Amino acid sequence: VKGRATSRPIGGSSKIHNTKSTVPTCTSRLPSHPLTLYIMSTTWPAPELDGWTYAHNTIRLDEADLLATVARLNEKAQAGEHVEDWEIEALKTHWKMCYGFIEEHHHNEEAFIFPMIETKVSLPDKMSDDHEVIENQVQLIDGLVKSLNPDRISDAAKSATKDFMLSPTSINVHSTLKVNVRLAETLAKLYEAIATMQESMDPHLAEEEAMALPAMHSNFTPAEVKPIMDKMVAAMEWWALPHFYRQHKVINPATGAKDWDRTAIREHATATLGMPGFVFDFIIFPTFKRYDLEYGWAIEESKDPSQRAHFEARRRSASTWFRATRKALARVSGRRGVLSGKNIDAAAQFDPKPALAPHNSATLLGH
Repeated sequence: VKGRATSRPIGGSSKIHNTKSTVPTCTSRLPSHPLTLYIMSTTWPAPELDGWTYAHNTIRLDEADLLATVARLNEKAQAGEHVEDWEIEALKTHWKMCYGFIEEHHHNEEAFIFPMIETKVSLPDKMSDDHEVIENQVQLIDGLVKSLNPDRISDAAKSATKDFMLSPTSINVHSTLKVNVRLAETLAKLYEAIATMQESMDPHLAEEEAMALPAMHSNFTPAEVKPIMDKMVAAMEWWALPHFYRQHKVINPATGAKDWDRTAIREHATATLGMPGFVFDFIIFPTFKRYDLEYGWAIEESKDPSQRAHFEARRRSASTWFRATRKALARVSGRRGVLSGKNIDAAAQFDPKPALAPHNSATLLGH
């Protein structure tokens, strides 16, 4: 049986993560102890329910949504319409999530899954070779996204009093709208780069699902794979699982905006992944709310700008709740600011404020 001595490095490194990239990092990871309490089933789930396939579907969804967003923004830029700052930042946020998810997913395959499978059956070298090709394209996309700047050209053009004028020598109408050529060109290049990544990525994902996934299911039991899964779970970033389940966002009839299908997510997490219900309810799902606040709502409004007002209202509501909670905790704990941990009385003792001297019109005039 053929096997690799070590996992193939990506981009010359044994680990995909690039510290200079926009991959989101967080020093606090999900608690490893509760998450490793999941119970692996004695049988493998249907391929379409397997976590490997779910991760692939997340990447496919990101590709499609990013292409739609970039196409929409490029159309605005080409038409001389102002591309709002928040639209550019939302696009960057979505790419940051997509980039981080791809990097972590490929690292897990190279460092854990492929070497495990190859202890019993060989896999085509092309699977790892594809990772290197995709990684190069990912780096190209990342550079283009970083080069996006606020649209100041069309913003300045909005002050024009007339959109059109007549030529002095003819009756032809000439537009006075200014097109941000650099932004439009960058968005066009970005669209092409993401489409090229998709052309490489999608066949690669399909090949893994046709070859590597069945090889794992037919040569290993879920119990045999659990130690490998434990290592992956312990190293997982806090945002990875909410992003993994982004495919389970549905339209909320009450708001008309997309929100989590909590029932479907919980069913998959507990029944397919073997996660205990209390772990999902009290440890995992609360991170979905944080994900929305920091990333998820930006992704949704980037796809559909008509939802911007709805998510802005939810941001304000969350901010109001946080301020109220902080004040309540400060009153209960007797500390001025829960984050600073300063005792109110102690702070007053060591940082007294001088009393204001009384002033009247006479003293102000120097009498």
